[in-house]
Amino acid sequence: MNRIILAFAPENAVLADSIDRQLSRIGIPFERIHTDLARQITAAGEPVLLLVTDNLLLNRNCLEGLLPVIQGLATEKRLLAVIADGVNPEGQAVETHIDRMANALHYMKHWQDTWLSLSDEYQQASGAEKEAKMAAADTARGIADEMGDLISTLREAGYLTWEQFEANDFAAFFQKFGLQDWHGQYKRLAAQVVEKQELTDFSHLPEMPVQGGVLSPEPVQEAPTAIEPTPEPEIPTPSLEAMDTLLEAMEAETPAPIPLTPTLETITAEQEATRDAWFWLEKGHIQRGFELFQMALEHYPESEWLRSEYEKASAQYAAASTEPLPEKPIPSLVPEP
Repeated sequence: MNRIILAFAPENAVLADSIDRQLSRIGIPFERIHTDLARQITAAGEPVLLLVTDNLLLNRNCLEGLLPVIQGLATEKRLLAVIADGVNPEGQAVETHIDRMANALHYMKHWQDTWLSLSDEYQQASGAEKEAKMAAADTARGIADEMGDLISTLREAGYLTWEQFEANDFAAFFQKFGLQDWHGQYKRLAAQVVEKQELTDFSHLPEMPVQGGVLSPEPVQEAPTAIEPTPEPEIPTPSLEAMDTLLEAMEAETPAPIPLTPTLETITAEQEATRDAWFWLEKGHIQRGFELFQMALEHYPESEWLRSEYEKASAQYAAASTEPLPEKPIPSLVPEP
């Protein structure tokens, strides 16, 4: 029997329970995983329902090695990512966003800070502890380097918000995994539950045959009573063109030109990006600092203040760099016709 992998961070077990409890009532088999996601997803070789939460994006065990796995799933159309609220240690909801540049920078900065902290601890440790700190620091740096690409991949693959996922009795879920024939059964079941009818026997439902690793069930035999079919909605998936960089992907959702008068949000994002760039330059990571400057300039090419900060950084650090600076040219302030 085929399965669907339900992947999530350990802190989101309650949310996974809710999905499993509701959708497994008509015989859909889930395999739940919440640790070492990259290895377990690869070993399973099945379609994946991934709960993307703040907890997952801050969990080293969940993120280590995950980027190439997600890229492969997206290419093979075997991934459904759902953006849902995380939860803090006090049990309060924490919103999760990956739709703007500032969101990507937030998680990138978290992992960069984690890497620096672990590097400092490594310098103070000795023996087996020193080796463990070094391994942890290397993992954190890898995640920091891949976080932008991970978020870009999730965006380009098309994700659902939790509200979109739940809409119309999980219609998007059934359509994504080729289970349209099961959706009618699920809707009737859900209606009966609402009406408090007793439902205990699902033996009439067929098993799902293995067909190339993708769930594709046979149509369920209907009762003699004629029931008008309900048209299935299209999945509300964002459509993004392939982008060369993370910031080009982040720009895609707002095709309107950037206003000449900067908004408070724009100014704050510029300041945050510039502060992070100076931070890395002052720590001696010249290439990383100029990469952040480049990302910011690509997103805010009209900002004279940002370009001035970049020129100051170039005058102060470019000559001293022993690493090659980013090859991609900084965009001109002169607008194209």
